[in-house]
Amino acid sequence: MERLLDKAKVIDGSSAAAGIGQSVTLYDLVNDTEIGPYEIVPPAEVDLKENKLSTESPAISAMLERGAGVGDEFNVETPSGTKRYEVIALE
Repeated sequence: MERLLDKAKVIDGSSAAAGIGQSVTLYDLVNDTEIGPYEIVPPAEVDLKENKLSTESPAISAMLERGAGVGDEFNVETPSGTKRYEVIALE
C-alpha cells in the first residue's frame, strides 16, 4: 500500500489534462491531419469501430504520461519514426 501511495499523483480537479472516459481529438503535426475524436478507455473496452482507444495505445499512453491537455504538443516514438501531436479538443 505504501508503494502505491508513493507513486500516486495528486490531480487538481480543475486540471485540463486528458483521462479515461474523455473524448480527445488530436492534430497530427507531421501529416497535417485531424485525428478523432476518440474516447479514452481501459484496455478491456477498446473498440475501434466505436472510436474507443485504450490507455495503452501509443498516442494515448504518451499523452497521458505527459498530462497533456488542450493546446499541448507531445511526441510518440513508433517503429516508423517519431510522430508529433497536439491535443485540440477534450470533452
